[in-house]
Parts: sequence; structure tokens; C-alpha cells
Amino acid sequence: MWGVIARRLSPGTNYGAYFVFKFAKKTSGHDQNSMKFDIGLNESRANGNSFLDPQGKLREEHRNSQEGDLERWLQRERELPRTRADGWLELEMIEFFNNNQGDVKLDSHISDIRSHRKSGLIIQGIEVRPIENFLS
Repeated sequence: MWGVIARRLSPGTNYGAYFVFKFAKKTSGHDQNSMKFDIGLNESRANGNSFLDPQGKLREEHRNSQEGDLERWLQRERELPRTRADGWLELEMIEFFNNNQGDVKLDSHISDIRSHRKSGLIIQGIEVRPIENFLS
């Protein structure tokens, strides 16, 4: 569980909270298992599932898919990690709009749906940043 109160977010701006991680050279137990997260923004809550995908197989299958439903394709895009310029991976956990309400309080709980042994996951943390519009 983690929490943060953001006091320096720009008003009138869309933000995303991202789970930032990478894998050690030796990793086990993360193949095609989904991670469950629950995140709160002020008084509202959201939850969902994402895939860590250590070998990138799910990401590759998604990129090569012939999915005709754009909404479903975009949903799958959000469930899979993206590689950042610094080499770390990230998963978008939530999007929110800072509507000048002062402090924004975020909290989260992250767990694995399956309870078997795992190793090799390195967590950098949660990053909050403005969302870039990829359609522009």
C-alpha cells in the first residue's frame, strides 16, 4: 500500500499514475499472470488487472493482432506494460483530471491474483505525470 498527497499538480490538467518496474536477469512466476490493483483518488476508487509480461510475449501478440474493435484494442493496450526510454517498464494504473481542487490524494494496493512463489520483480515506484495525448 502506498499513498501520496500531490500539492504541485498543475490545475486543469489530465494526469496518469504509472506503476514503474523492471525484471532481474533471473525471474520466475510472472509469466502471463495478471496483477490486481486498487487505486483511490480522493474519495473515489478504481480497480483493474494488468499483465507484467516479463518476456514481452503478450505485448508482441497484441501488436500483431488483427483486433477490429478499437475500444477493446485500446483497453488491452492499457493492460500491458510499455518500455520507457530509461529502460524501465510502466503500467498505467489510473487517469485523472486535476480540476483545481487543491491537494490530490492518491493511494493504492497492488497484489498478485495467484499466490505461488515469484522472484525477480524490481519496483521503482509509482510515477504521477501529465498525460500526453497520442492522437495529436
